Amino acid sequence: MANPQTTFELPVRGTITSWLPDDSIGRIRLASGEEIRFGHSACVGLRPSVGVEVWVVEVAPHPLGGLRAKVLNATGAATPDRATAALEAHEKRESLRPVVEAEVDAIRKECELTLAAKPGPWAVAASAGASEAMAVIEALRQRMPRDEIAALVASIPAVDRADGSSDLRLYDLEWADAWTHLELWTDPCFVPFATEGGNHLGLFAHPVALDKGVPAPVLFRFHEHDPIFAWVAESAEHFVRMIDAAARGDDVESLRGTCHDVVASLVDATLREEAFEDVERKDVHALFWSGARVLESAAAERLLARYRDRGWAFPRASLEAQIALTGWQDRIDAAWAKLR
Repeated sequence: MANPQTTFELPVRGTITSWLPDDSIGRIRLASGEEIRFGHSACVGLRPSVGVEVWVVEVAPHPLGGLRAKVLNATGAATPDRATAALEAHEKRESLRPVVEAEVDAIRKECELTLAAKPGPWAVAASAGASEAMAVIEALRQRMPRDEIAALVASIPAVDRADGSSDLRLYDLEWADAWTHLELWTDPCFVPFATEGGNHLGLFAHPVALDKGVPAPVLFRFHEHDPIFAWVAESAEHFVRMIDAAARGDDVESLRGTCHDVVASLVDATLREEAFEDVERKDVHALFWSGARVLESAAAERLLARYRDRGWAFPRASLEAQIALTGWQDRIDAAWAKLR
């Protein structure tokens, strides 16, 4: 049916005779010989350039007189202009948003309830051989206000053999005593006890070290740093002594204790892709740096099978929680994708 302002039937074929990319405007010569203007916003599913044949689907008056193409495409099929389509898509997304938000809230609640029903990470770590260390951290939490601990922790540097030292970035720390505080993917032998954002303080409760009688050292996990781990203290007891010394204004460096060779080797194998006698460390590297969910999940499953065979309780529980968290996050991502 002809538009009242046109002398031709729509849709009508035409050829782009001029196109100014800097100004995003051009002209189209129709089969009748008439010319009409158009802008980039009229182009639906095509890239304008001189000589391209197009279909004029809808026209509108041009401010300078005559007509302008309101909708152009390569098929002639009726379709809304991009502004209208964008507005309709926005309105559809907004009408869907409450449903998606409710779905995401339900998934998060399911996650929290499921993980809360399991023994917490501190309890699992304690039963797996780090009971004294966890008792020391719990005692610190009970006797000192959280904001005071945060201020003292922020004054203690972490030791990084590559770059010297850096401050512990936990200025407003929370106690990380739930599986939901885990960072995906992180070393399954790392037991976080304090967190702020993606940064964590925790114990490196590796069974190989614990079996050798080496205490679980305190490490700092800085999520934007390479290497991701830095050493803080020989044990939870040494760390708490550092906190108390910092509270008195005393020097803390002498209280760090010893970074045992077995600990250094295990951490280094986590941070590098080099082989180590404890072969699962290379898979941990894949968890850290692969950037691909498929590779991360595959590495996690390989580690999980080894930890089950070896009876390593905390690493197994940590990986099970991380795998579950990943599944919930995938569902959350899929829900939010409905609003794209």
